[in-house]
Amino acid sequence: MKKLKFAKAKKRDGSVLKMSEKKVVSRNIAIGIGVLYIILLVGMVGVALDYASVLNDKDSQIADLQNQVTFDSSTIDRLTAIGNLTNSTVWVNHESIDQPAGNSSNTYTSWSYSVSYAGYVVVDILSSSNSNTYVELKYSWNGVNYDNTVNVGSGGSAWFPVLPSNNIDVRVINNSFFTGASETLTITYWY
Repeated sequence: MKKLKFAKAKKRDGSVLKMSEKKVVSRNIAIGIGVLYIILLVGMVGVALDYASVLNDKDSQIADLQNQVTFDSSTIDRLTAIGNLTNSTVWVNHESIDQPAGNSSNTYTSWSYSVSYAGYVVVDILSSSNSNTYVELKYSWNGVNYDNTVNVGSGGSAWFPVLPSNNIDVRVINNSFFTGASETLTITYWY
């Protein structure tokens, strides 16, 4: 059996290192590796924190964009309904009115409204004590002057197209010289 020989560590100048010098070198290497490890660990923690911050910013941007999409979708739905004239507002709901006879300026009842969207107005005369009941709608918009009168008799509906206007005048007229009128009506704006 052969004996193993260990090479002796040598310094640069060629002299042999002693055991205590080997421990110092090994300790210095261990400390250097430890310091390097700590530096790398701190760097990795910094990168992880920065990455978490970037992710939080992106999550916030995603949430903002999702809110914008939701808002845009509801706006599109609302505007589509307006474009299809499926929204409505009841201006007068089953209101009863009394009008004198005489076919004068005192024989009508009127309401004024403003509208933001083109659409139509429906005036339903549910009942009238006089068959000479008329509905008139008047407005002006951007050079357009609209004035139309419809005979609804003792009950019926009158439909009128409307454009955006600040002053839409709806009148229910008793056109009888001799007989007063009592009406029950509903006025609905569709847009």
